[in-house]
Amino acid sequence: MRSDYIPNGYYVTFTPSAKMQTVINEAERLREYISKIDTRDVEFTADGKKFILKEFPKLDDEELNKRMWKMLGK
Repeated sequence: MRSDYIPNGYYVTFTPSAKMQTVINEAERLREYISKIDTRDVEFTADGKKFILKEFPKLDDEELNKRMWKMLGK
């Protein structure tokens, strides 16, 4: 703790167990996956609990595959 600054705070460091590290890694992968999702075609309700997909234009199979792989980050 550093008390010579205002505001001050506490720093905690820890070494996670293997099980906890797995949870942390999975959460990071999920965060990265979510950050890559294109939400331009989604409208959310004011409370953020529901969403509506806007209509997609008719895509041929090749373009649909490209977009799917892009969403998956591959």
